[in-house]
Amino acid sequence: MYWTNHGTAPGFTDGSVMRLAKGGAPAAIATGQAAPQGIAADGTAIYWVNHGNPPQFKGAVMTAPLDGGAPSVLVADQQGAQELALDDTSLYWSNEVEGSVNRVAKHGGAPAALARNQQRPYGVCVDTRYVYWLAYREGSTKRIAK
Repeated sequence: MYWTNHGTAPGFTDGSVMRLAKGGAPAAIATGQAAPQGIAADGTAIYWVNHGNPPQFKGAVMTAPLDGGAPSVLVADQQGAQELALDDTSLYWSNEVEGSVNRVAKHGGAPAALARNQQRPYGVCVDTRYVYWLAYREGSTKRIAK
């Protein structure tokens, strides 16, 4: 089981990403994260977004190996990053500040905005053909082809 601890106010810079192995005790995968949320895992890595807390922590899409190791930044400068979903090759996340829904390869690279000018996008999920999200201010669910 994996989860995030958002951190404590006012700075939210002491957030963490945690795991609990069957029959084990909670263990930190990453600490000192800036408001982590939107967690997902596959067979080798765990992924999350740091919402951020300006000006010093601008938000990011993050990853760490499941078997231990330091976390790394896949996409920097993502203040307002929210929810995260994954498929076999890519990560998808919403950014409420930019009003965008985005994609990046699991191994990193240049991110791509799949949708722009969205009104507070939340709750990203994927299937084999589409990326879905909630357009919070519009009160609707949207989708776009991957």
